[in-house]
Amino acid sequence: MSKARITDPKIENTITKPIDEVGRIHIPIMFYKRIGVQYSDKVMVTSTDDAVIITPKKHVCYLCGSQKDIQKCGEKYFCKSCIEEIAKQKDE
Repeated sequence: MSKARITDPKIENTITKPIDEVGRIHIPIMFYKRIGVQYSDKVMVTSTDDAVIITPKKHVCYLCGSQKDIQKCGEKYFCKSCIEEIAKQKDE
């Protein structure tokens, strides 16, 4: 297996990696650390016409999709507004 190498010295942390026989690519830990993810975290993989982009998966509210004031409840995430609304409806 070939070693990773810098492909463009002007671009920080650019490497060339081979794709294995089942379509996987090894992404070095320095890239994970740079975007703030660690082993077993979920990431979003997005493709454009000429690139594949990996970004940390942000938790969003299960009910409204908001990313603001998120709290985990069981296996799902809810925003503060939805939690307050649920509590209000429960009290009625």
